[in-house]
Amino acid sequence: MDSMDRHTELTSVYDFSNAKSILDVSSGKGTVMMHLLRQQPHLTGILYDLPHVIDDARKLFTAAESDILKRLNIVAGDMFVSVPTGADTVILSHILMSFDHSKVKLLLNNCRAAMTTGAKLLIIEVVLRNNTSQPAGRLNDLNMLVLLGGRYQNEQEYLTLMKESNFIVESNIQMKCDENILVCRAI
Repeated sequence: MDSMDRHTELTSVYDFSNAKSILDVSSGKGTVMMHLLRQQPHLTGILYDLPHVIDDARKLFTAAESDILKRLNIVAGDMFVSVPTGADTVILSHILMSFDHSKVKLLLNNCRAAMTTGAKLLIIEVVLRNNTSQPAGRLNDLNMLVLLGGRYQNEQEYLTLMKESNFIVESNIQMKCDENILVCRAI
């Protein structure tokens, strides 16, 4: 499944109608945000990543429709120092798997510090099931561990991690692309 299909699936399985502002942390080039702002005209967005990554995102968005640019703020910074405030929904897409437990906790704590109580955190990652039906996920998990020190986690590990970071996992949405959306609420 290509990235555009994933983005389309994201907006079809998660209801963004109650959201007003989305913060995409470690946003890369901003393709998730681009899709969300196109599909959800009521949303505003904040792209947040390292300065050199944000420079690439700016190039993508300068060619975007003027309506999208009016609703977007592009911010450079380090997610391990802080994240921008003001969004009622924060997205972490394919990022937690890349870091060890201490870095993941630091990032989640920074996200929680930037959020108001009740705000949503959407974690888009592979969530390992407790069976062997995910050979590709398990192989990628080994790669994450060896190459980056990170790893995929199962649902119970996420529940524990989120509780330690002052979030409640409200739902775990399985997507067709074998990824999940963990919908978490800041407490």
